[in-house]
Amino acid sequence: MAVVTESIGENIELLIEGLPQALITPAVQAQAALALVQHGIPLGADIGVGLLGSIRYATLRIGNEYYKLKYSIRVMRVLTAVQVYNEAIQWIKFKKDSGMLDSQLADDALKHLRSDFRNQIS
Repeated sequence: MAVVTESIGENIELLIEGLPQALITPAVQAQAALALVQHGIPLGADIGVGLLGSIRYATLRIGNEYYKLKYSIRVMRVLTAVQVYNEAIQWIKFKKDSGMLDSQLADDALKHLRSDFRNQIS
């Protein structure tokens, strides 16, 4: 399986391994990335260069099939947690506006990220 790289803003990339080659359309890639970003961004004061957290595993349903994916979030420069959340939110909005993400799915992910951020800092 190939490793798919999805840019999330200028300073963050999502690396996904396990998506079958036949399914890697831009829309499928964006939806898989959205699901992983929604659950994979930890909150911290400062986020250094390199992998954010560690290599993680997730099972995603694409169509009628389930796929076990290995993923990590790679940070290109030192960021604060609010920058990470902000870049993820901007990426989701861009994908939604360009038609690469289902509008309701994108809105749900945005609500989740904002709620998670508020819960973490309160």
